[in-house]
Amino acid sequence: MFKRAFLWVISTFFCLTGYGQDLRTIDLVGRWRCSEPNFKSDLVFINENQAYWASMNGLITNRLQYSLLSKKGRSSIRYTFDLHSEKKRYRKAGIQLLNDSTLLYKSESDIPRNADTTKKRLLVFKKISYRASDFHKPSYGDLIGDWKHYFKGGMQEGGLTFKDSVSAVLTNSMKTENFSYKVDFSRQPITVDFYNSETTLPAFIGFMDDVNMRLELFPNQDRGDRFKVFGRNFWMKKVSAGSR
Repeated sequence: MFKRAFLWVISTFFCLTGYGQDLRTIDLVGRWRCSEPNFKSDLVFINENQAYWASMNGLITNRLQYSLLSKKGRSSIRYTFDLHSEKKRYRKAGIQLLNDSTLLYKSESDIPRNADTTKKRLLVFKKISYRASDFHKPSYGDLIGDWKHYFKGGMQEGGLTFKDSVSAVLTNSMKTENFSYKVDFSRQPITVDFYNSETTLPAFIGFMDDVNMRLELFPNQDRGDRFKVFGRNFWMKKVSAGSR
C-alpha cells in the first residue's frame, strides 16, 4: 500500500513539473523570443516539421526542417538547414517546456532534468505570440543598399553595393568592379551570380538579421550547395539602404 502511494506521488510530481508528459509539436507552434539581450533572433515553429529563425522585425534568416523526439518526459529536436542539399547535415537541440510560455533550449545536448531558467548554458525563450505569421522571406528590399565588410567589430576595406534589382558594385583595396547580378531568394543559402563582359562570379549570401549578412565568393566557380567553413567568407554590415 505504501509503495503504491509512493509511486503515485512521484508520478504526480513529474507530471506537474513537465517531466511526466511528452512534449507535442502543437505546444511549440508560435513565436519564441530569447531572454538573452544579445540574442537577436526569434525562433518560430510553423507546424510539426517546419520552423525558422527570424529577426525581431520579421525577416526570415534561416528556414529549417525538424522532427520532435519526445520520450519519458525528455524532448529534443533533430533539424537541418540544408533544404537544398543532396546530403543533409542534421543537428540536435534539447528543449523543455517549463510552462506554456517558457521554453528551455540547449544546442547539441539534452537538457538536465533539474534545469530551470537559472541554469547556465541554456537559452530561455518566452512565447510572445501563438501566431506563426507576420514574417517575410528575404527580398530585394532587404538586399538593396550599401554593405561594408567588417571584421572583429571594425569596418574593413571593401564593400558591396546593390544599386537596384539588376546592378551591383563590388569594391576591394585594389579595384572597383561593376556587375549585373541575378539572385535566387528561394534557395538556402541564397545564390547570387555576379557577371559582366569579363567574368562571372558565383556567390552565396545569408542574412543574419536586418543589417548583417554573410557573403561568400567563389572565383574558382566551385560553389556547392552550402557555405564553406574555410572559404572566401565576408561579414557584411548594411550602412545605408536603397529604395525598395
